[in-house]
Amino acid sequence: MATNDFLPFAGGAGANVLTQADYAALAALGPGFGSGILLSDQLNKVLRQGTVMAAALAQFIADNSGNNVVDDGTTATIESSLVAAIAALRTAAFSGSNQSLGANGYQKFPGGLILQWGGAVTAADGSAVITFPIAFPNGPLVYFGTVKGNTSLATTYVDAASGTNWTATAGKFWCNSAISGVGFNWWVIGK
Repeated sequence: MATNDFLPFAGGAGANVLTQADYAALAALGPGFGSGILLSDQLNKVLRQGTVMAAALAQFIADNSGNNVVDDGTTATIESSLVAAIAALRTAAFSGSNQSLGANGYQKFPGGLILQWGGAVTAADGSAVITFPIAFPNGPLVYFGTVKGNTSLATTYVDAASGTNWTATAGKFWCNSAISGVGFNWWVIGK
């Protein structure tokens, strides 16, 4: 496990720091401290504010990049590890259980949108019931299909049947000419 050298200052119980309300009202908050006597609770609060955020960011980098975050006075390694941490999260969002890239598959996107696809063949009545690779938690939003491979069916198309034929796990397409054996590809977007 990667290590993090950046630690919060004055983060312990009973730390000698200003309260948040007193800090927010501190006259020196905007211009900074002037010359003269600096009270320890004021300095400790300032240090804690910066070091807690630095520690949190450094821990994020260590956890997600797998690299040690070392306090050696340089920024180049930390910056490249931050880029690696963000890339790792992006990769994780679009891989693993968030996708199945087979002939009938799906891709889950951050934010909850799901794209699913597959192929089917119409039955004798020109319809085809498809089952989604995974269920849509909130149902499908948009569905469409296109005839594949047979140029003699140039004026034939497949379309989604009425909305009542669509559930979180399945849907129904039909061929405009009620032709059986029409192969088509389908795509469904939902949440």
